[in-house]
Amino acid sequence: SRFNDGKCHTKLIEYGARRIPTIASAIGQNVDWIQHGVNGFLVHDPSEWVPYLLAMSDRDTRAAMADAAHATSLEWVISKHIHLWELAFSGGGAR
Repeated sequence: SRFNDGKCHTKLIEYGARRIPTIASAIGQNVDWIQHGVNGFLVHDPSEWVPYLLAMSDRDTRAAMADAAHATSLEWVISKHIHLWELAFSGGGAR
């Protein structure tokens, strides 16, 4: 739905910060955050859920994805994007 397509990836960032790899529908910002097979899995079709859940049951796969998810989440901390907040609050980003 349009509502689901508009969801942001905040939950995925929080999961990554806690080293939790994610399986998520390939919609909205999920596609921007998840590197399929690296820090999680993107589901394009309902039939993919079970194979991806089974893949996560492998300890080595899960651990590698957890580390990758954590590394990805570190790229989304506010200190790396403070310049964008400064720009928005200074009025420089509004047109």
